[in-house]
Amino acid sequence: MTVGCDTVGRYLDAFLDAGSKAGMDLEQISAHAGECMQCRERLTRFFHTVELPESTYLRETIDELALAVLNLARALIRDEPGSSETENVRITEAGGGTAAENLSASDGLLGDAEDFTGSTRISGVDLEEVRSELMATADRRERRLELAMALFRRITTLACRYHDKAWNWLGVLHYQREEFAAAEAAFLKVLSDPSGAQHARAFAHCNLAYVFKHKGDLDRAVRSAERSILLSEEDGRDPYFGRFAALYMRLLRGAPNDAAKAALHAEALLQEGGGRTRLLQDLGLPSNKPVLEVVRQSGLAAQLGLGV
Repeated sequence: MTVGCDTVGRYLDAFLDAGSKAGMDLEQISAHAGECMQCRERLTRFFHTVELPESTYLRETIDELALAVLNLARALIRDEPGSSETENVRITEAGGGTAAENLSASDGLLGDAEDFTGSTRISGVDLEEVRSELMATADRRERRLELAMALFRRITTLACRYHDKAWNWLGVLHYQREEFAAAEAAFLKVLSDPSGAQHARAFAHCNLAYVFKHKGDLDRAVRSAERSILLSEEDGRDPYFGRFAALYMRLLRGAPNDAAKAALHAEALLQEGGGRTRLLQDLGLPSNKPVLEVVRQSGLAAQLGLGV
């Protein structure tokens, strides 16, 4: 050992300077560090603290895992027909696969992430906990909705691009359970995302309209419903749900000009292909009985062909 040796120091300076690696022999540096305690300690400290760039492969794997978990949670909801907690829940995106398919895909992606990192922890998330939650969906199917909520929450802890969809789904399920404060908090999580949340913000505003209605704040309910329509059009989403909510909230509020605005929303719904059938089917759902009653008491009953 040479007191004040700077051999490794010079190498590390060059290591961090992409343009100055010529002439640096890694094998010589390794041999020197094996004999020089001071240099060995410096080399060890460096590689324990240096911030390495995030792996593209790992990032993409976690994204794929999050999507598989999202599809698994949605499949669990689809597998619960006739439940009072899901009768008015719509899965608007086609496909996504079955619960079994997504469970298998999720488990495989967990293995890929563990093999790549050599660890069961990634970005502070314990992958074994994720695997346990996934396995619970196979073992306790009678608790599908609770398990779906646990999976949506898990997605919000992963470093992925599906947080907004997961928060929106959490809000939907909290709302169905009449946990309105938790539902509002989840929808606001979507809308506070600095990235814009273009995949979920229109749905979040539409869902918030119903939360505000239950809180008795019909002014905010109308604003959220109509904001949902605008965002749907901006983002290339289906504006149907926002228009349905806006029609309902306008009729409920009954302020000057609300009836005329509601009629415009109804006309827009009817002009879409299959719009009349879709609207009448939704008005006939048991969960939409309050909406049907409000529409029947309005001037829209004749326009929609509804008996009074």
